[in-house]
Amino acid sequence: MGLEEIISELQKESNQEYDNIIQSAKIMALKAISEKKSQLDNQYNEKRINFDNDLFKQKKKMIAKIDLERIKEKQNIESKLIDEIIIETFDDFVNYLRNNKEKYLNLLNNLMEKTISIIDQNKIEISFNNEDENLIKKLISNYKYDFELKPSNKIKGGFICISGNSYIDNSLETIFLNNKIEIIKIIRNYFEKANEDSNEWKDQFYK
Repeated sequence: MGLEEIISELQKESNQEYDNIIQSAKIMALKAISEKKSQLDNQYNEKRINFDNDLFKQKKKMIAKIDLERIKEKQNIESKLIDEIIIETFDDFVNYLRNNKEKYLNLLNNLMEKTISIIDQNKIEISFNNEDENLIKKLISNYKYDFELKPSNKIKGGFICISGNSYIDNSLETIFLNNKIEIIKIIRNYFEKANEDSNEWKDQFYK
């Protein structure tokens, strides 16, 4: 083999090695790009998941805050309404009895029977509303006790008896108050039925 042929063969080998290096470099570059793209995609997906989770948590916190405010507002409104309803109901209760004197007198008689069974002295101080004076006089005429009449505008209806150490409160206010819990239950049950669909908006918010 001559010198020119040897040089030619060396050039061919050099060109082939160069091509191989270039090809390897291209493959390595493509692999690196693919890995980098995969890494970026994973980072993006992770950030997107974290963002969605944070957004969901913020929505839950916002809903919880709104819901708590709504509950407080609802409770305040209900409490005011219940107080108004109780006052109106009591006034209606008193007016009903005063407009049905026979029923009112029967109630007073029953209350007086219980009062007499407790009191062990003859002298009884009885307080009552001014409007009920005639009814009270008719009531005590059935009992052989020494009654001292004490009309008072502080009592809406019924009566209060004091005898010795005994204090018996049979005022309509106290009778009504003793049943207040049951009355409130009835009113609250009405509110609950009226507002049973009040939480539907939250399902819409999550969609």
